[in-house]
Formats: sequence, structure tokens, C-alpha cells
Amino acid sequence: MSCFSGGLDSTIAVHVLKSKGFDVLALHFVFRSIPCGYSHDKIKKKAEKLGVPVRIIEEGEEYLAMLKNPHSGLEKYKSLHRLQNSPLKQAARIMKEESAAFIATEKVVARGQCRSTKKL
Repeated sequence: MSCFSGGLDSTIAVHVLKSKGFDVLALHFVFRSIPCGYSHDKIKKKAEKLGVPVRIIEEGEEYLAMLKNPHSGLEKYKSLHRLQNSPLKQAARIMKEESAAFIATEKVVARGQCRSTKKL
């Protein structure tokens, strides 16, 4: 399983997993409170081009309500923290449902070092 935004990093992550022989389920999270990202159709086309099934998960209204009406600055911070961690929690639940061995993300560590390395 791989979290899949449809951008370059997540596309490469899915491609690498597939090239290593893994069956990949792409998970795409949609946050209605954050007006960015790709349309459902574009995500489906990108996943299809990679040859992987995709599951699109839309965040619920409770997260939008937390962001719009926090009781305090600290609560707004906690709401943002929950919003950021929610996809991984949902991915973990889906991982169990799908009997997946692991969850890949598109987070790249030391990206600049990878660019300067000729042989990995």
C-alpha cells in the first residue's frame, strides 16, 4: 500500500514498489478544507497509467469544523495535528483490511543527497 498524492514523489514511490514486484494499492486522501491537489479523475488516470488500483478517501466534515471553530489557539494547533496524522491512521486501518505488509509514503529523506549520488 502506498499513500498517493499523484505528484512526482508518490508516483516514483509507487513505480519503485511495482518494479520490485510488490502489489500496490494507492491511497489518495482528499481534504475538503485544503483546496489543492488533483481531481478524482486525474488521480484515477495517474493510478491507471501506473497499473495500480486506487482508493480515494475523503476527509469528513468533523475536521473542517475543528479548523473553522477552534475554542482556542491551542485547540486549532491540535486540530491541525490531528488532520495531518489522520491519513496515516486511516491507512493503518485500511492496511489491516487489505492484509497489506506495509504502508509506503512519498516522504523523501535527504532529497538533495540523492540527486548528487551517482550510484544508489
